[in-house]
Amino acid sequence: MDRILQYEHKILKRHTLVIMILLFYAFYAYFDQRELVTPIFSIVIFVIITASRFVLMKINYGFQLVIYKVANIVYMTFYAYYIYDDRLLVQGLSILLFFINFIEFIIILEPEAPSEKISLLWMGLLPLMISSIINLMRSILNIEIIIYMGVLWAMLYHTLNFVTYYIYEQKKIYLNLNSEIQKNKIENESLEIEKINYKKLHHVLLSQKQEIEKKNIELNRVSSEMYTQSELLRYISSVLDIDELIGLVADSIIGAIGVDTCMLYVFDEGTNEKFYKVNTVIEYDFLESFKSDVESGVYNRFYNMGKPYMDSNVDMQEYPFIQHREVGSIIIVPLVKSDNVYGLLIAEHHTKDMFDHNSMNFFKSIISQINIAINNANLYSKMEEIAMRDGLTGLYNRGHIQSIIIEAIDHLENDEVLSLALLDIDWFKKVNDTYGHLFGDEVIKAVSSIIQRIAHEHNGHAGRYGGEEFLVVLPKKKLHDAEVIIADLHEEIKALEIIYKETTKVKINVSIGLSALPTVAKNVESLLHRADNAMYYSKNHGRGKLIIDHDSLLDTL
Repeated sequence: MDRILQYEHKILKRHTLVIMILLFYAFYAYFDQRELVTPIFSIVIFVIITASRFVLMKINYGFQLVIYKVANIVYMTFYAYYIYDDRLLVQGLSILLFFINFIEFIIILEPEAPSEKISLLWMGLLPLMISSIINLMRSILNIEIIIYMGVLWAMLYHTLNFVTYYIYEQKKIYLNLNSEIQKNKIENESLEIEKINYKKLHHVLLSQKQEIEKKNIELNRVSSEMYTQSELLRYISSVLDIDELIGLVADSIIGAIGVDTCMLYVFDEGTNEKFYKVNTVIEYDFLESFKSDVESGVYNRFYNMGKPYMDSNVDMQEYPFIQHREVGSIIIVPLVKSDNVYGLLIAEHHTKDMFDHNSMNFFKSIISQINIAINNANLYSKMEEIAMRDGLTGLYNRGHIQSIIIEAIDHLENDEVLSLALLDIDWFKKVNDTYGHLFGDEVIKAVSSIIQRIAHEHNGHAGRYGGEEFLVVLPKKKLHDAEVIIADLHEEIKALEIIYKETTKVKINVSIGLSALPTVAKNVESLLHRADNAMYYSKNHGRGKLIIDHDSLLDTL
């Protein structure tokens, strides 16, 4: 219907032109003194029909196909009436307009079935038939009119055949083109669907790729963490020094998860030692500031928390201990053993969202391994301590005190002296015989306690050399300084009173030989030998004396 309306616009324009021609003809007839009624009548009818179609089209008053057919039959009737006019100009114009209107009628309605063609033919020819019958009745024996009608009808017949054939061919071409267009449209729609599916597949594959890459990164991280844990477990069995251990842990953490900084603080309750380790990729040494922060209590809130702390979106203002470095993520894990916090592990990275719950699990496992390693180190340290100390007194045994002497001599620098005192309890065999061996052990422990305290106060070492003999090693003490220290020691031992069975006070005395290296003795063997000689000099000259070693003393022995 839209197509017919479009043609209607064009037809109305053409009919307006026809009206103008008819008006021109009416004026011409008037001035030529011909009949004026017929042109004027024709113009009025034509104007009424055209105006009616124009109004109906403008108001869209239920424009239907039947209105179009009726209007065109009226037009063609009007043209057919003037086909047989005596005036040649009118005949020619009427024939031309009739043919144009007839062709338009056929083309616009597009007849396909034979019945439609016949129906349209009769509709189109009906006005001409009426006009022809009327003219035949006027001049029934006029041969020219009959021939004219035959020619006219033959032209109409051939025109109809040509137009319908043309319409059929054009329709066929149109249908083929439309079929191709529809086919292409379907193919395009199929391609669009495939394109959309491809895009969806691409997004799915891209998402899967990203997920695989994410899983791969996670797998590499887990693999690295497992390798680190494996390496730590391997070294735990061989590293028994805590300082070396925490250095290894710090290196491993930086290597495993790529943090910028790893700091460790460990307090060894067994020895009351504090260990600090800072490993960082930042070109700044903040080991001392780390020690200072721990000692000043900056980390106390994390220390007292007793559980791991993680911040993946660090506000630098909240952490006063962060200096000279950019930190976006931080983990602080207390080292806990039997609900007792004995250290901290701190890891930092400059980017945010670096750590997650997997990172936390990794650090927890590291802490567990550190606990095992420190326990092993403490056990080993205790075993070593037991191996190097005398079971009764707690002093170093003979073998270890000799090792200490050698090591202390090796560390002596220019003009430095090591002094050594050898003590022997006087009349100790008599004490054992009189009061028994258990009391004798109490005497040895009492004397050992004084010796240990005095040695420690002066940065020295004390050892049980055998039986009732003891050694006091005073590194970097000259002979006259050592004499004052050992004299005080001697006075304390002489003032010692040991109660036997709550009634008897037993007094103890010792003989002491004091020597020094390198001022008197020249090597370790000579040092021990000369101190022993000085001590025996005391034994041989009344006991209970402190004898200072000198070269002339050798001549008296």
